[in-house]
Amino acid sequence: MIDRDQYSKMRDRFRRDGEITPELYGILMQLVRVVVFRTSIPPSYSPTGHWDTESAEDAAHGWIERRLLQTNALLAAFDLSDHPRPFLLSLQRNFRHYLENERERNELSNLLSRTRELLRADDAFRNWLPGSEPATTWWGLASWGDAERKNYQGSDSDLVAAAWSLGEVKLFRYSPKVERASPVLSTETLRDFLTRLFWAVKRLLTIGHLAEVFRSRFDLGRPPPEALPEEAEERIAADPEGEATDEEILAAARIVLAELSARQAEAVIRRYRGETLEEIAEALGVSRGTADNEIDRAAAKIDTYCVDGVTRERVLEIAIDALS
Repeated sequence: MIDRDQYSKMRDRFRRDGEITPELYGILMQLVRVVVFRTSIPPSYSPTGHWDTESAEDAAHGWIERRLLQTNALLAAFDLSDHPRPFLLSLQRNFRHYLENERERNELSNLLSRTRELLRADDAFRNWLPGSEPATTWWGLASWGDAERKNYQGSDSDLVAAAWSLGEVKLFRYSPKVERASPVLSTETLRDFLTRLFWAVKRLLTIGHLAEVFRSRFDLGRPPPEALPEEAEERIAADPEGEATDEEILAAARIVLAELSARQAEAVIRRYRGETLEEIAEALGVSRGTADNEIDRAAAKIDTYCVDGVTRERVLEIAIDALS
């Protein structure tokens, strides 16, 4: 796809100007086409529901704008090595991650939209603490007394555990002929699930809390990593033995660092040093549940790049060294 001399010149130009040249744009588009058309990325990941030249370009443009430029991921990828192979590996992972996040966001958005409509329309539910916007409104059951009308302060993991404790939820799944992986809840099933969830936690919840529940309980998270693509001129993949090189691990660590918020980074550092959740929460000036959530989110970002022989332990070790 690109030799070492081409890569060095392209990297120097981007570091100097911060602009995507036609040559770099061509490399990014070629990588996108390889991932889309030469691997088993399902049509459900496409912006249009199927893959063709136009949908691949739409996905590429969204990726370049929202991930490579806005999060400085492209600059981080350039900083990883003097060789193009780790650069292309990190971009391949980043694009796959972008597709997974977009699909998750779209599927989750649909379910949350139905949930908001149901909470507003059904007399069984009530917005006990209306917020200035939907995301800050606290919902509960209309029949609740004072004991239950308190904001939920636990962690996302405890909330998800409560959702799983409710047992089986009847789901409708699409026919295998339809390229769609996510389940669908009927309105009555969704109503029953929300009612039982509220009773299980006996606390008011926001739409943000329900998003965490839906993401984990109804398989709206990231799917297993797809196979790495086979390039026309070379194989961009991990070594046959499955061992990642130091450059590949460093690439993963640097991309992770570009995606962690300042609070997530500090929480990870403190956790790595052995501090308790209570100590981390006090240092950050947040609740124990918020500290736990920040660590969980940071861990999820780290795990996204722990594929193809890249281990979480090594990525975390390098990232902590850089942050300390």
